[in-house]
Amino acid sequence: MMLCYGAIFSFFAMTDSNKSRSLLIGFVLALAIIFGGIVTGSRLNEPELTSRMILQEDGSYQREFDLPNSRYITGTTRTIYTFVDACIPSSQGYNIARSEGEFNLLAFICQLGVTTLFTGAGMTMFKKKDIK
Repeated sequence: MMLCYGAIFSFFAMTDSNKSRSLLIGFVLALAIIFGGIVTGSRLNEPELTSRMILQEDGSYQREFDLPNSRYITGTTRTIYTFVDACIPSSQGYNIARSEGEFNLLAFICQLGVTTLFTGAGMTMFKKKDIK
């Protein structure tokens, strides 16, 4: 997970020669990664069925059970969210903290792929850069 963060931030440091702009991009990107992990995680953790309380005319409440949750995602959208969630480093940090050490092979493969992709792209772009 930390290697993935390092690869992403190194990519922007290698491709941008302006250090202050690279630092600013790194901070904004770190916040975007954190919030992206929060959004994908919260969408995936929505329950499929929910309940609600309805106020009756006499002032009492009636509870309705097992209602479909409109925010629950299914099908291809859920598969895409699961894949994106596995590729976001902050999301993996949260999953590690709450899952009591469960090993997730998809997350490992995605993190390795993101690390390799950003490191390779950064090195390729850095080699093409004209250093004065």
